[in-house]
Amino acid sequence: MIYTSGTTGTPKGVMLSHRNLVSNFTTHAHNFAFGPAQHAISFLPLCHIFERAVNYNFQYKGIGIYYVETLAQIMTAIKEVRRIFFPECLVCWRGSITVS
Repeated sequence: MIYTSGTTGTPKGVMLSHRNLVSNFTTHAHNFAFGPAQHAISFLPLCHIFERAVNYNFQYKGIGIYYVETLAQIMTAIKEVRRIFFPECLVCWRGSITVS
């Protein structure tokens, strides 16, 4: 059972089986040409379903995962970690990015 935060409405729970999660990340793994030469930077908690799904994908593909605790640490991590893959849900950035 996973729960949504209610970002788009009322919080809700949904049942996802292990088979469903494995099917999702193995299918997505074939859509991207990433592998052990790349690294991922992650900041969402693993209880977030998007983060959990991409984390499984990274592990499946042998991609190194670097965790940061806050958005403030991301720029430092980007400078330190080379060949990065940085998938995050856009709602996390709301109000954090200014486009001029």
